[in-house]
Amino acid sequence: MGSRVYPVGRLDYASEGLLLMTNDGTLAHRLMKAAAHVAKTYVVKVSGQPREDAIARLRGGLSIATDDGKRVRTSPAKIRIVKEAANPWYEITLIEGRNRQIRRMLRKSDITWRRSSASNMVRSRSMFPGKVSPPDHAGS
Repeated sequence: MGSRVYPVGRLDYASEGLLLMTNDGTLAHRLMKAAAHVAKTYVVKVSGQPREDAIARLRGGLSIATDDGKRVRTSPAKIRIVKEAANPWYEITLIEGRNRQIRRMLRKSDITWRRSSASNMVRSRSMFPGKVSPPDHAGS
């Protein structure tokens, strides 16, 4: 019988990035749990130039609604601009990772989200969007 496989993270239709899969359910749970405070970095494109007070709100943490309608206070986010443009790109690091958290935080700060990708995983020059890489069994 094969091992169960667990995704570490989630990507929806409008997001892109590396989705790590593991057969270690405990590890997957630890990495995904918001209370574990594992840093998750995203690169986000926004519409127009956000006001500095809006960026300050993100850096300070704010109250957002969850899927079930409850309100939660986010931890402060680390934010830095990675590409100046009419629609700039920012690197945003969270220590939570709630469902659609980036988009909800941006919306709450009156910043229009355009695109995002998970960026803190190891990158491979041979990996392209939509492709799969077999597991590396070097340590087994």
